[in-house]
Amino acid sequence: MLTDTGAQTAFHVEAVRFAVGERTLLGPVTLELQRSRVYGLIGHNGSGKSTLIKLL
Repeated sequence: MLTDTGAQTAFHVEAVRFAVGERTLLGPVTLELQRSRVYGLIGHNGSGKSTLIKLL
């Protein structure tokens, strides 16, 4: 897959969610990561960073 910039997509997920019962704890999250790029995942404590990585 090519994006508008012509970079190759290395990883793509769409509308990832995590819920317990009726309560949504994370999401929906959509990510598209390009090859040869470095990314960081930052956020406050309890914002779902570790949960997102585990889901991926």
